[in-house]
Amino acid sequence: MKTLLLNPPPEEIIEPGDAPPYPHIGLGYIAGYLRSKKCQVDVLDAKLDRLNSLDVIGAIDDIKPDIIGLTAFTQEIVHVANIAQELKNRHPHCHIVIGGIHATVLPSETLKDFPVFDYAIFGEGEITLYELVKSLENNSPLNEVRGLGFRNKRDICINESRPWNSELDKLPFPAWDLFTEAKVYPVITTRGCPFRCIFCTRPYGSRIRERSPENVASEVEELVTIYKTKEVVFWDETFGVNKKRAMKIADLFIQENMRDRIRWDLHSRVDTVDYELLEKLKKAGCFHVGFGVESGNAKILEISMKGITLEKAQEAVKIAKTVGLSTSSYFILGLPYETKKTAWDTINFARKLNTNTVSIAIMIPFPKTEIANMVKNGEGGYKQISYDWNDFNKQTGAVIELDCMSRKMLVFFQILGYLMCYICNFRFRILYRLVKSRFKQVMVLVRNLFQ
Repeated sequence: MKTLLLNPPPEEIIEPGDAPPYPHIGLGYIAGYLRSKKCQVDVLDAKLDRLNSLDVIGAIDDIKPDIIGLTAFTQEIVHVANIAQELKNRHPHCHIVIGGIHATVLPSETLKDFPVFDYAIFGEGEITLYELVKSLENNSPLNEVRGLGFRNKRDICINESRPWNSELDKLPFPAWDLFTEAKVYPVITTRGCPFRCIFCTRPYGSRIRERSPENVASEVEELVTIYKTKEVVFWDETFGVNKKRAMKIADLFIQENMRDRIRWDLHSRVDTVDYELLEKLKKAGCFHVGFGVESGNAKILEISMKGITLEKAQEAVKIAKTVGLSTSSYFILGLPYETKKTAWDTINFARKLNTNTVSIAIMIPFPKTEIANMVKNGEGGYKQISYDWNDFNKQTGAVIELDCMSRKMLVFFQILGYLMCYICNFRFRILYRLVKSRFKQVMVLVRNLFQ
């Protein structure tokens, strides 16, 4: 059987994530695993290749796969289902599989809401999709494929969850040769996050599973020598939780003179870095670090179970700047019990941190998060104003408002925050580049403000 892995095109390119410079790492890993098991597999990364829906339909007409595996974020699921329906209309005997974060947290609901999907994979997809392929090839029962949801006539069956893979070194590297050549490549060195932020789904589970530093260094060496990449982005949810291991990765990069061959960036927490680590990462070729700060109000941080302090955030950003790293900070407006005052606290703190770039999102109650439970129960001052999955977008969506913060007020503070962080800190050039590159996103924010 021929399997096609598809990263579907966006309905419209509005945000950077709709047209990323890097390929889809999840599909890369699944493709590598399937190929290692002698399965016939192709990949079509429509976001990387800047393809539209018609381009994708035409390409699949030529490929003629037996199985199509798609991935989708929550805000994309309706659009992806529409694409899948068109593909199903043209290839009625093709098996349609949905994976990704939405199917992971809501496998039964996804199959119920979108009949076009024949199967849903929840959790890590490498082994589950392989076992599904073999079951379809052999016409064998599906009820023992862990991590799989499927239809049995009119019934929806959700199998036992698959345990998280603890032997990440045994996975083949992503099959990037099946993708179009990219300018940047993602690398994930760990899966899982042990922290308890109430707004996060933790898609890889709550226990960190690590690749060995040697395995990571081997992959990066392959990216440099075979794919000729000049830039890598580390895709870990939090890089550096295990400081000793992070230092070892940096030491291996230094030994291989990686600093002169590539540059790389990462995302971390303000309480998992220190001067020794960031200085070592800089020497190893790291040029940028992004920090999730979320709020500039200590009480809101405590309620959100972020587990950091404002003082620690200031210290981490200061250290990063001192060692010569570019910095980003990420904030969320609309956390539980947000008010105009706490929103001002966040904007003023973001401006005070003065990172090179800043992201100010609006809270989205993603399924199965504690925030989603609070919104459902009317806690935290929340009121849900939309149940449309299309609106579940952190930058441009419209899902919640609070007792003290209407939706328009949240958007007002979001726009004001961006302006203050860049204009008041004299980062006019960065603001100009952002507005130019994200013009459609800016227009959506303005439209949300005046609707």
